[in-house]
Amino acid sequence: MRLRHGIVIDQVFEEVRAGDYDLIVTGTSQARGLLGHYIMGDLTRSILNRANVPVLVARAGPPKAGRTLWKAFKGLFGAR
Repeated sequence: MRLRHGIVIDQVFEEVRAGDYDLIVTGTSQARGLLGHYIMGDLTRSILNRANVPVLVARAGPPKAGRTLWKAFKGLFGAR
């Protein structure tokens, strides 16, 4: 396992180049809605579009019932 700092997509491809990997494995997120789709979907899409090796995308399970963006914010910031 390696820890990298920087812009995620750049670090993914820097690691692929440095490690001479044959496959990139990434996942989707249970995040739904515009914000969740933008954050996670854009990263996976960028990897798929830029990769010069095969990419395996592991699909997330079904979203948790009743989980909304507002509830997520409330959970993060302790709003009640």
